[in-house]
Amino acid sequence: MKQIIKKVIMFTSLTFILFMYNNCGEGFQAAKYLDETSNLSSKVNQCDGLSDGTQQIDPLNYYTSSESANCTPYKKKRSCESGQWTEWTNKNLTITTCNIVAQYCDGFANDYVQTNPKNYYIAAKDKTCTPMKKQRICKNGTWTEWSNNNLTITNCTIQAETCNGFANDHVQTDPKNYYIEATDKTCTPMKKQRTCKDGIWTDWTNNNLTITNCTIQAETCDSYANDYVQTDPKNYYIAATDKTCTPMKKQRTCKNGTWTDWTNKNLTITFCVVTTVNSNDRKASLLESPWKIGFGRNATGAGYNGKLYVVTNTNDSGPGSLRFGLSQKNTWVTYDPSLEGKNIYIKSSLRPAANITWDGRDALVRIVPDPSVGNNLTMIRFYESNAIVHRVIYGPLQRQTPGGKAYTGILVSEGQDYWFDHIESSNLQDDSFGIGNGGTKAAINVTVTHYKVYQAGKGLLIAQDKLVGQNAGRHGKVTVAYSDLSASCRNFRLSGGNYAHGFNNYVHGFGYDLCGNVASHGSKPNRTGTATPVLIAESSVYDDNNIGLAGDTVDVDTPTPMKIQGYVFTDGQNIFLGQSGKNKFVFEPGSSPSANVKQPTIPYSYNKLKTSTVRKYVIDNAGVNGANIFYNYNKK
Repeated sequence: MKQIIKKVIMFTSLTFILFMYNNCGEGFQAAKYLDETSNLSSKVNQCDGLSDGTQQIDPLNYYTSSESANCTPYKKKRSCESGQWTEWTNKNLTITTCNIVAQYCDGFANDYVQTNPKNYYIAAKDKTCTPMKKQRICKNGTWTEWSNNNLTITNCTIQAETCNGFANDHVQTDPKNYYIEATDKTCTPMKKQRTCKDGIWTDWTNNNLTITNCTIQAETCDSYANDYVQTDPKNYYIAATDKTCTPMKKQRTCKNGTWTDWTNKNLTITFCVVTTVNSNDRKASLLESPWKIGFGRNATGAGYNGKLYVVTNTNDSGPGSLRFGLSQKNTWVTYDPSLEGKNIYIKSSLRPAANITWDGRDALVRIVPDPSVGNNLTMIRFYESNAIVHRVIYGPLQRQTPGGKAYTGILVSEGQDYWFDHIESSNLQDDSFGIGNGGTKAAINVTVTHYKVYQAGKGLLIAQDKLVGQNAGRHGKVTVAYSDLSASCRNFRLSGGNYAHGFNNYVHGFGYDLCGNVASHGSKPNRTGTATPVLIAESSVYDDNNIGLAGDTVDVDTPTPMKIQGYVFTDGQNIFLGQSGKNKFVFEPGSSPSANVKQPTIPYSYNKLKTSTVRKYVIDNAGVNGANIFYNYNKK
């Protein structure tokens, strides 16, 4: 009976559990509380008999609203933690049933696109009047905003392309005048313009101009008013020497704020020497010159009372020619300034008369052999006495045929009292300047100052080897000073009975040959045996670039007299006689040194330059363009 009662009780309990499971949903799991192999009471704890970590889900679906567009279900959940249930998720939801309701916008279904039937326009007047629509869409039962919502104009009139009523391509001009500056020389007005292009205005021309008022300002040149004539205070002259030395002014005018070119702008000479021969100042500049020194110091030429002759043409002979003037005794020969830079071609030797002053300061005129005679002439030959020759240039003169006879540029054959100053020669193959050679009488008392010779075979020969009779043995007495001697040889050479004094000379560029040149002055022994040449050289500089002496320059400050029967040479300090085996030069056969030569007395006063200044002085002043050719006479 007891067994039957136990079975009834067990069946009743299982029936109750199944009843609770079916009526309490998925969350109630009776099986969790039963274990067929263990006692039911041992599994029970505070989470309704469920163990920690168990998650309980409410089997019901919950909704946010009883009606919705989609009726989305939500679940409630809780977990057993440390024997206690956590709070249900979505605990505030209580609605367990929901009806789906369709979404509409004013009766239009969701995603419906509604178009406003009206046409809208950007403007009431337009070039094309293109209509534009407004549209909106139903989104989740709500309308979006209309597209083109800002458009309100529903009527449009098509209008031609214009710019503020002006037709296309119309050019509009601003009525105002604009200026670059508020003050200007001319205040030229400028306009602003723009053009209608496709109904749109272009930018204004002169868009940056903003100034609308301008005051005309007087045009000036360096603060001088317009049309002002400015005069240079200096006096200008056509030439440095002239018959009248008429001063000329330079002027310029201010035109529109700019200076014109100066009148007479090519004139650069600011001093002028009057060339009228009757001017005592002009005559005195030569007759009383401080450079009329040495053995030829007594030369007077035409003197103060000489007659004037002006060379007016370049003819070889006839009135106005140089030859005609030089043939007249007691004549002061000058050039017309119009002959500046010209050549006079001569067909035979020029032979100046006695008492001649040949003054070349008015124009630089070159004496040249005429092509019709070639080079078969000595160009200028002096036989008469007493001449002053100043600023004369001549050359070229070459041998007519190789090995043929050579001629001389200037040759002083006979006579006495000659002064040659600022003479220049170039491109002569034989002697550029000769003294004494070619005559049977002595040429004595000759001074050569500021002579310049270059690009020449031979420079200056002093030779008295043809004297006969009562003239045999006479000394030539020649002074050479302040000269620039750079011929290949004979810078200068003595031969025969001559007494030469050289000082303040610059000798350079000479060669090494048998023509009588050495590092200083060359000399040949007296051919007649009746007189012995004597040379004194001092205060001179010798550049021996070609012959290999020790050092490039030899300065000779101490007077060194000598009797010469061989070539002269320098050892770098003094000038000595050439001796075989003692120097580097070629000697004339039979030459031998002299001994015990006493220094002769120099019969005139003179100024010696320091050799340190000789080179510069000579370069600056020798020749026809020397700085002191005018000797500062009668400057205007």
